[in-house]
Amino acid sequence: MNDEVEEILKESGAKSPKRKMGKKGEIAIIATVLVIAILIGAYVAMIFMAPPEKYWKPEKEFKMLDVDWSIIKSSYVVERTTYDQDVSNRSIGQSNGNSMFLIRILEVLGSYDYDPSDYDSLWIYPYIYSEKISDSNYKIKSLEFKFDYGNDSNVSYLSLTEDKIAAKNLYFDVTPRKYNTKLYYEWMDNFRITGENKNGEDIKEDGFSFPMKILFFDTYPHWYNHTITFTTILEYGKYVHGWFGTHWEDVHKLSASVVIYVVPEGGE
Repeated sequence: MNDEVEEILKESGAKSPKRKMGKKGEIAIIATVLVIAILIGAYVAMIFMAPPEKYWKPEKEFKMLDVDWSIIKSSYVVERTTYDQDVSNRSIGQSNGNSMFLIRILEVLGSYDYDPSDYDSLWIYPYIYSEKISDSNYKIKSLEFKFDYGNDSNVSYLSLTEDKIAAKNLYFDVTPRKYNTKLYYEWMDNFRITGENKNGEDIKEDGFSFPMKILFFDTYPHWYNHTITFTTILEYGKYVHGWFGTHWEDVHKLSASVVIYVVPEGGE
């Protein structure tokens, strides 16, 4: 029957009747177009408003100093004096490891500066190093340096000088934050710097170094004893590629520490 109707319509020159789209159909099409437009707009915005690179790698190349780790001591006493001291031939350090990784911290002293009208200061040059010493599925995840002087209100320190940092195979988080970036925030608020293996590479060795200045606000002759502990922490684990990207799992830690005691001249 339908074929006969079509044939009659063709012979008469009449057009086949068309279905009119209902309001629900029109609304569905408009909604679909709007969703597509929003998605395209969001994608374009992501391209032109992409955040800056999260990680930064220093241009200066780090090189660990060569010392005799079998005899180096892990603590040192600095005697404060009413004159400047050159203590650049003094260094302390500690080495620690297991069957897979080795970690080392070395603190090279620079100078003790006496100022009767202001604060006294001590220059220190930390060298932080770790090494993978055997084949395994574990990789270096991060290397952290931190220091602690407790609640000693007579001790403080200077801000970090970014261009003085030397590093090898490590990146630093410079996401915008308080004190300019996260790198400065971690230093000023948490007394630490952390270098990261951001791509999960099988790093054989890594490390970083920089100068730092410790300040002492107790003035002569009212000097006190101060204890400053420096620690490095290696995190290592397995870098896993999953359905939702990459991540670290089965993470372990290895640490080493040294201590500097600052005492009045003639003290202990």
